[in-house]
This record gives sequence, C-alpha cells and structure tokens, in this order.
Amino acid sequence: MEDRGPAYDESIQELVQLVADRARRLEEAFRFALWLHEARRKAGLSQHQLARLADASQPYLSRLERGIDAPPS
Repeated sequence: MEDRGPAYDESIQELVQLVADRARRLEEAFRFALWLHEARRKAGLSQHQLARLADASQPYLSRLERGIDAPPS
C-alpha cells in the first residue's frame, strides 16, 4: 500500500471515528426504539394514547419507535 503521508492518515482516522460514533448513536436509537415500543405495548396504549399523555405528536412517537428520530436526551 502506498504511503500518502500523515495528513492522509489523520483524515482516515477522523473518518473512522466519525463512522464509529454514528454507529454508536444508531445502536442507542435502536435500543430506545425497542424499549419504547415494548413499554407502550405492555401498558396497553396506542401511539395516539401515549402521544396525548406525553404531549407529543403521534408521528413523532412512530419515528421514535422505528429508530428514525434520536431519543430525547
């Protein structure tokens, strides 16, 4: 493999770190999504009912349950 210099190596390391960080955030969102879905189902609530109780929109809860939106901090 060709040596492209320290700046190239730093760029690759930064890219690897960004990918690892994004993967970690996606895993956290997925775990939260599973937890939220199961907790809502065990409580016997629909997304509409939980949305009313949580003062949130049903589409937002749906996106959370599907792991599309990041969990609230």
